[in-house]
Amino acid sequence: MCPRESRDVLSRLLKILPPPSESPFDIDFGKLERRGIEAPADYRWFVRHYGAGLINGSFTVLAPATEDASVDLLDTHEEMARSLLSAREDGLIDVRIFPEPGGLLMWASADDGTSYYWKTEGPSHSWPVVRDGGELDFEDLPEGTVEVIVAVAEHHGNFEHGWLDDEGNPTFEPIEAADGDDLAEEDEDLAVYEGPIVCTMRDGIGAGEVSLGARATKAQSRALVEDLQVWLKDNRPAVGGAIRSVSVRTAEIAVAVAGPGSVDRLEEAVLSWWSERCDEGTERPVV
Repeated sequence: MCPRESRDVLSRLLKILPPPSESPFDIDFGKLERRGIEAPADYRWFVRHYGAGLINGSFTVLAPATEDASVDLLDTHEEMARSLLSAREDGLIDVRIFPEPGGLLMWASADDGTSYYWKTEGPSHSWPVVRDGGELDFEDLPEGTVEVIVAVAEHHGNFEHGWLDDEGNPTFEPIEAADGDDLAEEDEDLAVYEGPIVCTMRDGIGAGEVSLGARATKAQSRALVEDLQVWLKDNRPAVGGAIRSVSVRTAEIAVAVAGPGSVDRLEEAVLSWWSERCDEGTERPVV
């Protein structure tokens, strides 16, 4: 049961953002429990009513989903954890990462590079929410899980991820389970990455991102991401910074690099990887 304050927040959420009629995923909390995770009660309530989904076209709430690894909480966290461990080895951060005691466990992210974690210390109802704004700048938030979701939905303060609809109302889009086998019936051996490559640079330590337009099966995308992650680590001097994350979504690969390197060096590095992986006479990396 959620405490009264949480129930009030849940009522507020139901009022401003009605849940879908049904979740497109089978939610498997046993996946978390088998890893010793009892997620916060308000998060469990949200996932049961809404499932995994996209708020305001940008903010993705992960779930212990059985049908699509791209929105599965544990699978997505494990990808991010590898990047955080690499950043910690390089001395860029000093945080514990789940499954370490009290470690950060990712449960949501936004398209602007912001990630939301729980700090898994003590009972789950008291887990603080921790935000990384995209520059490895972790901060504890006073809001709980669903309070963050409500703030995002209402576009409050520095929770303005995405956009409201034309009438100023928040939106929720359930994330459908991807059926990648239909996406690459032709050229089954190729991940059909068509570009363009877009690089941006943030202030502070500098986080560059490269997004590659994609149309491929989930297995092809994951294989390509793993190959890119290894290549970037092996060619770190060319990149000019530590690899923060390499992740895949339904339609893109996003690479974020934290460090003193310029966005131009990051773009050149990824283009070099692309060229090495392409078949002669094609513009598509082979996996």
